[in-house]
Amino acid sequence: MYEIPDHEQLLFHNVSSNEKIMEDCLNKKEIRRIARENIEACEMLRARRKCYFEKKEAHKLMMEEYASMSIQSMYHQWKARRKLRSQMRELERMRLLQSRKDQSKAASVIQSALRNYWGYSRKF
Repeated sequence: MYEIPDHEQLLFHNVSSNEKIMEDCLNKKEIRRIARENIEACEMLRARRKCYFEKKEAHKLMMEEYASMSIQSMYHQWKARRKLRSQMRELERMRLLQSRKDQSKAASVIQSALRNYWGYSRKF
């Protein structure tokens, strides 16, 4: 509804049907129809807004869930790397101990060979 300054009267314009009704052509039936259409348009606008906000909220929840899943994934990867590092340290420690045992055995074999070669019978 808006006013036409040239005619100094109101013009009711239905945008969806592009119907224009001048103020002097109004009757009760037209006024009821305009009021009903206005109420329907208001309800439709409320439904659209509700749908928009529900969609926005659903998107927000989806993004929060995605963020939590990605953070959980990052945590599980970090935890797996930490466990793997711990196992690698343990394996390296076991290799080092085995290497020291092998060196000790090799040293005792060399020492006994040298003793036998030089003729030493007693152990130091």
